[in-house]
Amino acid sequence: MTRYMDQQTRMANILFIKTSSLGDVVHHMPALTDARKANPDATFSWLVEEAFAPLIRLHPAADKVIPVAWRRWRKSLYASTTIAKI
Repeated sequence: MTRYMDQQTRMANILFIKTSSLGDVVHHMPALTDARKANPDATFSWLVEEAFAPLIRLHPAADKVIPVAWRRWRKSLYASTTIAKI
């Protein structure tokens, strides 16, 4: 990845979105490690289901963890309280 990008074109803020199952989150963690190696100065955020947020906080390459309650929200997606939380 880095051989195609010079210092001026690297991304400064990168958002990982993996909210589904625990297995998917765990299998996606090496991608965050590799992304950090390719972009050491970037800020990495990860949007993740709230139950898995503590796991992502343990990853040294994650600068910010954004927990979401998608599993809870999808049960009443169009309710005004859910929309307000989103």
